[in-house]
Amino acid sequence: MPEETVDTESHPLGHMAHVGLAVSSWADLEFEIDFTIWDLMDCPQALSACLTAQLVSPIPKLNALQSLLQLYKFGEELETRLSQFAGRVASLNELRNRIVHDKRIYDPETQKVRRINVKAKSKLEFMEQPETVNDLIQFYRRAIDARSTFIEIRDAILAARDIARSLPVEQRPPLPRMVRRVVPGVPTNGVL
Repeated sequence: MPEETVDTESHPLGHMAHVGLAVSSWADLEFEIDFTIWDLMDCPQALSACLTAQLVSPIPKLNALQSLLQLYKFGEELETRLSQFAGRVASLNELRNRIVHDKRIYDPETQKVRRINVKAKSKLEFMEQPETVNDLIQFYRRAIDARSTFIEIRDAILAARDIARSLPVEQRPPLPRMVRRVVPGVPTNGVL
């Protein structure tokens, strides 16, 4: 079969369905992270979505969420939980990237699929590796578990937010604010 030809015979559809399931489960996790950021930004979701849509991985999204937690002073225990979760998600995110971006080769004689893994962060990885449906199912389960763990953290974050919102304004942590102003003869760093 010529390389430019792609049809249902070029990859087993069951395998590709599991690729889709793995990718979809990861999208569910990222959506939960986005939605939590939208909730904390305290503005219409569409405005917050303009920002989260620019963060193309859960890593910067979780960094932003960690910054929001620190800014709102929701507590060290919650910050630690989120930080530990972010650390665990990093390796899973790399696997997700391989599932999404690597080229697959199907060998009809052996009925096996191989992924062409090419990446060069600090060291070149340039190899083929087998990919089974079971590998994809394991990733799917890990992504679902990560989403469940994040939902528990999210619920704690939103509970802390609700407590903070119920405080009188003068008891809420002050948020830094910058303004642009020019006052002749008055030096300013722009912070009020």
